Amino acid sequence: MNIYDAVKFRYSNRRYKFEEIDEELYKNIVDYANNIVPVFRKAEFYIDFIKATSPVNYLTNYRPIVAPYYICFFTKTNLESNLNMGYVMQAFSIYLTSIGLASSFMRPTGIKLVEKDGLKPVLMMAFGKAKGLPYRDVKYAHRHALDRFIYKYDECDDFSKGMIDYGVLAPSRLNQQPWRFEKRGNDIDIYLYRRFDSYRKADEVSVGAVLCNMLLYAEEKWHKAKVELNRVTVSHFKNADYICSIVLDSE
Repeated sequence: MNIYDAVKFRYSNRRYKFEEIDEELYKNIVDYANNIVPVFRKAEFYIDFIKATSPVNYLTNYRPIVAPYYICFFTKTNLESNLNMGYVMQAFSIYLTSIGLASSFMRPTGIKLVEKDGLKPVLMMAFGKAKGLPYRDVKYAHRHALDRFIYKYDECDDFSKGMIDYGVLAPSRLNQQPWRFEKRGNDIDIYLYRRFDSYRKADEVSVGAVLCNMLLYAEEKWHKAKVELNRVTVSHFKNADYICSIVLDSE
């Protein structure tokens, strides 16, 4: 399965076989993760891999996720870092889907991880061979209708709608889908609905995952696109905050 198609079939799988991955494949997985280029290159981060030696319950907020492998994202806590985190982890998750492995985002709870060089362990992902299918048909994604996400939906062009449709296949906390979009000239502006402050970091991470999907869509359609901050001064959403914009090439 190619990376573009894997976006549609990726989902958060919480049930894994406690089996090792072929050594050569595992090396390729680590190399792939270490070579993902983030959205904001100046924002410091690093990733680390953990091999579980026994099927211990590493607890998330909601349920145990027992997996043979984990990847942990170390970074600072700010907007750029949160967007990077979501982007890189989503890119890694999509890659795993493309090679037939399952994955699930989780908090780094229940594992003793040490801060390194001022960077804290902020997000983890469990991965490995799934119990059952590692894929999910896109029709079971349970996403809102596209016109609910887009401001002035009828004025939005088909290409931008396609990008956004791919974007909202990204995961979000409790599947709340807090994103909203506005097409403005060559920009697709991305907003977050205001929710509990405790959700804010996770919501910003989810925007990073949305960016990953949208930029993959643009690349597949041979369009140049980049992510920029601070391109909006007036919001049309009373209960949402502007986060960033995807700027499409005018050619």
